Amino acid sequence: MGTTISVVVPYFQKKPGILKRSLRSIFKQNLPSETHVNIIVVDDGSPIPASSELMELNFSDLFSLHIIKQINGGVSKARNTALENIDDITDYIAFMDSDDVWHEDHLLYALKAMKSGCDFYFSDNMRSGFHESCFSTYCPQIHCFVERDSKTKGFSYIPRDVAVNLIIECFAAQLSTVVYRKSLCKSLRFNEDLKFAGEDMLFLVDILSKSGKVGFSNEIRVECQDGVNIYFSNLGWKYPEYFFRKRDQIISHLIIKKRIPLTASGKSINDSIISKFRHDFTFHVARCTIKNNFKFPLEVLAMFKSDPYFILLFPILLIKVCVLYVIGKYHPS
Repeated sequence: MGTTISVVVPYFQKKPGILKRSLRSIFKQNLPSETHVNIIVVDDGSPIPASSELMELNFSDLFSLHIIKQINGGVSKARNTALENIDDITDYIAFMDSDDVWHEDHLLYALKAMKSGCDFYFSDNMRSGFHESCFSTYCPQIHCFVERDSKTKGFSYIPRDVAVNLIIECFAAQLSTVVYRKSLCKSLRFNEDLKFAGEDMLFLVDILSKSGKVGFSNEIRVECQDGVNIYFSNLGWKYPEYFFRKRDQIISHLIIKKRIPLTASGKSINDSIISKFRHDFTFHVARCTIKNNFKFPLEVLAMFKSDPYFILLFPILLIKVCVLYVIGKYHPS
């Protein structure tokens, strides 16, 4: 029997040509024989319709392309729509953000990892203007797990719990690099309440917690490009969305703390990140209050609702971050 991979592509872009570039990189994949790739593009109310990006695209019968249109509901909603429309014969699921590009051997090595018994595969990536290598920049410790024959077979194995910790700590597996075995978690969906951050990390940690073998490639097999990106376009504290991004980051890690079985080191890493994000949120409250003539930002009330324990911590954290910042011991992110 052949192998079927379904590719989930959420689409919302404001410039023409971006989706076309991504789809071309899928059609150029070097695939093993008897492999079929089913691409599901969900047009999430995009200003540039997905249908307009299909002109001059040619692909072989190894590929099928389906476009689903829906009212704008956000990237998690779009991904979930695609997941709900994946057919029963699909063996593996891959993700492709509509502004990213796969190198031509991405699926080839992912499938090699899957055929060796892996349930989950990811690779290094680059993002123009941010990092030439995600692994080297944010999680260099992953290089300790590169095996001597990785060049030959195209991937290395990494302990599942280590992979979980790396995703929690530094998001080592950008979503467009991920391929996983569908049978692991057929009903798993993205959390649609997390609209600004954390939804992809939570999803990947959930899959990994159910995985056996995990494989990765330390080669850059995905290039993250320059289209619409809610997270990377609102990184700085000067953006209004900063509050919501920090809130969603805190909530996603709290969900992991409550729901995902972690090792002792994983629990320590996750708790440390929750603490850091709570400090950052509190400091931003103080900064905005002073900047706006001591008008208290209403966003903090939403944070109290999402994280009730934060109500008790807030007065203590407020004093702490202000003092530490003044003496140069605290640096907000």
